[in-house]
Amino acid sequence: MKKLALICSIAALAVAAGSYPALKVLESTATDAYIIAAKSPELVKDNKESFDPREPKETDETYRKRVMGIYGNPIDYTTPVLFVSKEKFIRPSEAPELVLLPVDKEKGENPLQVKSLYFFAKPVTIGSAIACLVLFGLSRFLGKRAQPPAAAA
Repeated sequence: MKKLALICSIAALAVAAGSYPALKVLESTATDAYIIAAKSPELVKDNKESFDPREPKETDETYRKRVMGIYGNPIDYTTPVLFVSKEKFIRPSEAPELVLLPVDKEKGENPLQVKSLYFFAKPVTIGSAIACLVLFGLSRFLGKRAQPPAAAA
């Protein structure tokens, strides 16, 4: 039992020490995309047909929002997402530098965002550190309890 508690405390220490480095590795593989509320394929087709090229005196931001409006509701910021297949992303021909990720919340589509992992990383790290201390203390306690008393000389 003493060895099991010691092994578990080492495992908890590994989780506490490795959660943020593992998160950094995952973050490096994330794709920055504009997460937009998806429109139906028919509506996208109609929007593409009625889309006019860049108007005079139009800023890049306005143009970007108009392009996003073809595929879904435009937003102002990108979000790093993980574990989303490349087929789900849209790179509009009107603005190839944009990476759009249309999601349908009604169908339960919720891509995993890096900020969600950061939200859970702190409690996982703290909980693992506490578990490590408790299990290490338990292994020490069991080790002292299992030793027979020293014989009198």
